[in-house]
Amino acid sequence: MQVVFFALTRHGVAEMLDLARGNNAPVWVNQGLLDAADLDRWRSEGVSLTDFLYWIDPSDASCVQAAVETIREHHPHQVLYMERV
Repeated sequence: MQVVFFALTRHGVAEMLDLARGNNAPVWVNQGLLDAADLDRWRSEGVSLTDFLYWIDPSDASCVQAAVETIREHHPHQVLYMERV
């Protein structure tokens, strides 16, 4: 079973990308955590990277839950490893 990683903060994105690199796992990141050059670089290294088009407030449980549901729509039946903030 594949793991999907979800990063909400700059600290989390560094950790998630390191974990994903070794597992060839998809990574979803909060909007604005990576600039276009970083997104391109990671993708060129083979990381399946999706950035949200809007900011997800890590302190807003309903906003985080909506993001989780979006990720689950794209990766059903996969384990979601989410940064805890």
